This record gives sequence, C-alpha cells and structure tokens, in this order.
Amino acid sequence: MSYGIRNTLILLLVALLITGAGWGYIRFFVDKDLPSVESTLVKKKKQLKQMESMLSGLDTLQKQLNRNRNRLETYPKSLYPSGDQSVIYGFLNRIREGQQGLNLDMVARNTTVPAKQSFGVLTTDVHGTGTFRGLYRFVATLERSRPLNKITALDLQGLTDLHQLGQIDIRMQLESYYQADPAPDTGESRLIITGQKVHLRSAPSTSGHVIMELRKGMKVQQLNLLKNWVKVRFNNQDGWISALYATHSRVESVLQVRSPDRTISRNPFYPLIHAVPPNSSGKIDVTRSTLIGVAKDQVFLLDQKKSFRTLAPGDSVYLGILQSISQKNHSATFLLNRGGLIRKKRLFMEKSQ
Repeated sequence: MSYGIRNTLILLLVALLITGAGWGYIRFFVDKDLPSVESTLVKKKKQLKQMESMLSGLDTLQKQLNRNRNRLETYPKSLYPSGDQSVIYGFLNRIREGQQGLNLDMVARNTTVPAKQSFGVLTTDVHGTGTFRGLYRFVATLERSRPLNKITALDLQGLTDLHQLGQIDIRMQLESYYQADPAPDTGESRLIITGQKVHLRSAPSTSGHVIMELRKGMKVQQLNLLKNWVKVRFNNQDGWISALYATHSRVESVLQVRSPDRTISRNPFYPLIHAVPPNSSGKIDVTRSTLIGVAKDQVFLLDQKKSFRTLAPGDSVYLGILQSISQKNHSATFLLNRGGLIRKKRLFMEKSQ
C-alpha cells in the first residue's frame, strides 16, 4: 500500500470518529437539554419585549418627573426646612421689619409634632400696636410667601387715646409648620445673608467688636453654631453674626419674602368722628386770628398770640391747611378737620375805619 493511500485512509477514519462522536453527543446529551433551552429562550424573549415597552415609556416618565419637580419647586406653599426657631423667627422678623408703623413682639410658646406625621408646628404669640394698614400688609405678606403659616387667633382693639388715634392693639396666635424630618445634610456650609446690614462681630454677642458690615445677598461660609449666633468666614475674616439674618443657600427660595402688590387706604379703626387734638405745637389757630393782608401768593395775619405770620397755599395750620387765596375778595379759605368734621373757614380782611 502506498504512503498516500495509507494517509488518506487514516484521515477518513479520523473524520468518521469525529462525526460519530458529534452525533452521539447530540443524540444522547443535547437533545435532552433542548426543551429546557427553548423554554428559557421563550422567557428571555418575553422579558426583552417588556423591557422594550418600558424603554419606550421612559421618555414620557422623564418628562412627567421634570414637570413634577418644577411644580414642587414653584409651588406657592412649602414647609419651613426645619424646626429651628431662629430660622422661623428670622423669617417672621424680616416680614415685621418691612412694615412701617407696626411694633410687634413675637414670643415662641411651644413646638409639637403630631403623632404619625412628618411635620411639626411652632406656636408663636404676637402682641403689639400699629396701624391697620401695617397689620394688613404683615398678614398679606405672610400669606403670599412660601412658608406655611396659619393665624389661629386674632384680637384687635382700637386705641382711644388721642395721641394713638388710628392705632390698634394687636394680639395674635400664629402657627408655623416645618419639616419634622428635614432632608439629610448634604454638607452645604454656605449661608446667604438675608438682612440689609448685618454686623460681623468678634464675639457671639452684641457687645462684640464689629469687624465689618455684611450686605444682603452676600455668601459666607458657616464654621460653627452657638445658640442664636453663627460663626462664619468671609474674605478670610472669621467672626460671628446673628442667626436671624442668614440662611442656608439651599433653602433661600423657600424663605423669600413676597410682599403684596396692593394695599388698603381705609383704616376701619380710625374713627370718623373723634376728639379734637390740642394745639400743642403752637400752630396758627385761624378761628382766633385776624387777616390783615392778601397778596397773590401769600396772606398776612395776626395769630392767636397777636404775632405777625405769613402763609402760602398748602401751608399747615391748626387742624388743617390754607386752601386758597382771593385777592378780589380780600379773603383766605382754610380747610379744617374738626374731629372728623371737614369744614371750610374763610377769613376776610377787616375794613379800615
């Protein structure tokens, strides 16, 4: 047998052995696992379809999530970020300072966390005096701003003292709602100054030396906290500021003060008819004065003390103003408010004898 024929027969034998081994493996091993593999394949195809369906709706869910986040950030009301009294009192104090003619004392009475609730309530007693307009703006600002507050009791009494005419005595109970379980600290140590002018002091006391003056909107780094004082760093200067006039930058949007666009002009506690105030400032009493001369833009008279005086239209007198001058009639017309009764008083020059 030649060498070539022998090698060919060997290769054919090896091929038959490989083919037989493969057929035996498929016949006796693979065929048994095939049903299980097919079942697994069906399950995987089903899972793939579910994932494709979820993927197709992911874009819609992402858009909805963005809308909800934006709605939450711009929602008109929100809980205070924490039950820290300095934060809540600082916000209320900023509203109070923005109202002219309103003198209020605010004292925190107690704080409670209702059972099985994620919020707490700080109750504050408010007492003071002021104008009804100032109180109206205080309440309106409180309502327009984001932190959630509720007035649970309100007692208003008009003051009858002549020197406090139009003023009211104010007694109010206020509930402020805050997050009982605030969001975890993210390591944010930057504060934003909320007061118009805040002193950076060398010690946590009003007697501490003033290092510099911080302005509203400035950002400082918080270093330490001691009761109602915060140690901060600004431009490499360390010092103490009152915690009432600073807040964390992450809660700045929640604690913004939003003043009302409109106010009221009528004070229901100002009596239409009231006592006439005394002439303690020594103004000209036109009912006891004598008109002695009339010019185009001023008049000359002797007041109740027989002193020579001059007046121009719009000038103030006791209980009113000089309204107009008439050279033709040699007269002066005054508009007077006699305890709520508005009357005109006209003086004429006395004719020479």
